[in-house]
Amino acid sequence: MEHLFLGLSGHDTAAIRQLRTRAMTVKLILELRGHRMDRNKADIQSLQLCQIYLNKLNHLQRYLSMSEITADNFTQSVFSEMHKLESSKPGIIMKFLQPLLMHHSVPALTLSNQLRRAKAIITEPSGESDNHMKFTAGLTLNINVDCILENIQDTQNIQLQ
Repeated sequence: MEHLFLGLSGHDTAAIRQLRTRAMTVKLILELRGHRMDRNKADIQSLQLCQIYLNKLNHLQRYLSMSEITADNFTQSVFSEMHKLESSKPGIIMKFLQPLLMHHSVPALTLSNQLRRAKAIITEPSGESDNHMKFTAGLTLNINVDCILENIQDTQNIQLQ
């Protein structure tokens, strides 16, 4: 949602990222429960999932502090206890996060009225071409692109990667 729409303010982006964090928390709890039910799955997988989750929390915390935006109650609670979570086992993390999700209700997502959906449809080159394009590593390759842009006012800011 963050990248589909133009006209999002910093507060809108922060609200979307915090909602995404809640969804990641629910997903993490479900995956950790699945790992507890299936003893064949390695604990290393659970530790990796927790580490990825904590890294994403660190990114969100940096974004909110750089943007000088206050986090919602759930996110503030997770941030305040994050230093304890970094050295914890997956079971402890799950036992900490689950009551937080139950205690804090999901806030309504209210976005500004200046949103526009941006869309690009690439018509050429199609993925079905038999002509292969050769290039040398480290050098750029010029490819003609034909596309339809919707709700884009300044086409000079469009970049393809």
